[in-house]
Amino acid sequence: MARKLDAQAIANITKRMLAVPQEVKKAAEAELERTANMMADGMRRDVRAYAYEDGDLHGSIKVVRVDDEAGQIVYRVQAGGEGTTRREGRRPYDYALAVEYGTQNSPARPFFWPNYRQNRRKARAALTKVMRKAAKDLAQK
Repeated sequence: MARKLDAQAIANITKRMLAVPQEVKKAAEAELERTANMMADGMRRDVRAYAYEDGDLHGSIKVVRVDDEAGQIVYRVQAGGEGTTRREGRRPYDYALAVEYGTQNSPARPFFWPNYRQNRRKARAALTKVMRKAAKDLAQK
């Protein structure tokens, strides 16, 4: 037999349902940041393995939060940029790209994409797990 809900019960249910996206979003954001930092740490570790690296590339690897127009949370791992741009020869080049892909004079020593490929499935699985747990915990309140 169905139970009739009064206005207060309906208001409580509505409040809890509206809270689900925010709670899940908070949990997802924390997990996204954690996995992005995990990937960046792996990249830094690989760059550090090159004994002749001067430190600019290591220091350029960072995690940046990007808020896009759609309201999605994005944590971007980036390497290179102004700190690793060399102005030698005919035109400037980013040293991070030269290390990742190699040049005519030096072999590729990839540090960025191998770490991303190695960790992307783990990151997705961890994110899914955290989001499910947050939704489940909220439903049990």
